[in-house]
Amino acid sequence: MCSEASVISASLSQIQTLLLDKRESTEFFESRPELANVLDISLTGCNVVLSCLDEEIRRMSATPLQTIGLIKNRAKFVWNQDKLRDLLDSLRGQQTAINLLIQLLQM
Repeated sequence: MCSEASVISASLSQIQTLLLDKRESTEFFESRPELANVLDISLTGCNVVLSCLDEEIRRMSATPLQTIGLIKNRAKFVWNQDKLRDLLDSLRGQQTAINLLIQLLQM
């Protein structure tokens, strides 16, 4: 999950660079309003998935780090493994969408 989040971060930085390199980015988006909408949806999707992931990790690690706490944390992880897998799949889907957006911006 950490590597997926890092890839998304790098991709978002690339989008920022591409937009900053466009001299008339306002005119660019005015001429292609669908790209502004897609960018907004992609950023919102990333924000939602990463927020859900952050909340899930905080909930799992809320137990103090003692022997009993470690056992509880492991049990929580196993119990929530399907939810974490779904969040990871969502992260991968967001990455795919961002890569497509990067390709559109480079054209």
